[in-house]
Amino acid sequence: MIVVGTEEPTVSVQCLHSRLQEQGLVIFDASLNPVGRSQDARSDSAKKRYVPHARIFDLEKVSDQESEFPHMRPSKEEFQTQMRECGVNENDFIVVYDDAGVYSSPRVRFMFRAMGHHNIAVLEGGLPAWVKAGYECVDEPAGMAGRAPLPSTPPGNFVAKPDPAFFLTLEQVDSFRESNSVVLIDARSSDRFQGRVREPRPGLRSGHIPGAVNLPFTEVLKDGFLKKPDELRAILHPYLEGKNQVILSCGSGVTACILALAIEVVGFEKISVYDGSWCEWGIRKL
Repeated sequence: MIVVGTEEPTVSVQCLHSRLQEQGLVIFDASLNPVGRSQDARSDSAKKRYVPHARIFDLEKVSDQESEFPHMRPSKEEFQTQMRECGVNENDFIVVYDDAGVYSSPRVRFMFRAMGHHNIAVLEGGLPAWVKAGYECVDEPAGMAGRAPLPSTPPGNFVAKPDPAFFLTLEQVDSFRESNSVVLIDARSSDRFQGRVREPRPGLRSGHIPGAVNLPFTEVLKDGFLKKPDELRAILHPYLEGKNQVILSCGSGVTACILALAIEVVGFEKISVYDGSWCEWGIRKL
């Protein structure tokens, strides 16, 4: 039986558990250590447990290795090659999760959609929700995207079809800042946005992009889950009202995608992410 995808941007742990054995299902663990926290800060269980059949999606490796900025999207050719090496096929249904609940998994979903693959959902509550539900975990991943493929993994036929509207450059963001129909939202904390604290990345000045407004990504989350759609509508309405396009930024383009997921849930469609985010803008000359 070939798995049937979903038009919804998220999927429950119960749904995933009921379909673990279906063909055409790819599961990615996209866990990423938050900036400023050491790898040792993770619990041993978070390091070693995976949803059965999950493959690792290494955001540090599935990125532009030539860029001076972290997590920048890779080229079409590099992304396609790495997904094929990991056994991903063009018609697969992908579920992506992380070990924080909802943190880095939306970034992977956004990357796939930017590469033309829309049959992908974020696991609601991530690995913590899977564990809390009492479902089985395993100690080893089934493969690794961005690292050497396992010998037993057959190559996939994934085809990347990039849509340039998903990720924007510094120059594009700069040109949109004066438009009344576009809102630029920064997903960092209010202290970072206002420049009241130092940036966690060395050498980066504090502050925000002129014209941006602030909505910390934590405002759309509760207990490792996205808040309910009605709650999200109430939170997002003041930012989206009268706007035709949303541009999202953060520190390095990861947590901006949490806001992208929340905004998609409430039905807003024209969403872009400034890929360089503050890592790039924050070092430009004033």
